[in-house]
Amino acid sequence: MRDPDAGQVREVRFHAVGKWGVDRGDLLAPAYWKRGSTNTEIDATARVRYERAVAEGANAYDPEPSTAVDLAV
Repeated sequence: MRDPDAGQVREVRFHAVGKWGVDRGDLLAPAYWKRGSTNTEIDATARVRYERAVAEGANAYDPEPSTAVDLAV
């Protein structure tokens, strides 16, 4: 079953790009909520993935690693 929050975020992305003309490359709108998980649990999991990415050589000042980590939630 798909998480309804993710569907709502997809709609926001679609509206921002299609109606407001926001460049897709300038948009970061991840579905932050996940059914059955608290924000604290999600943050802890994302932190582990982010720290792993930095340990593997990702630039901590580049927004790309945090985007990839956020989207993996």
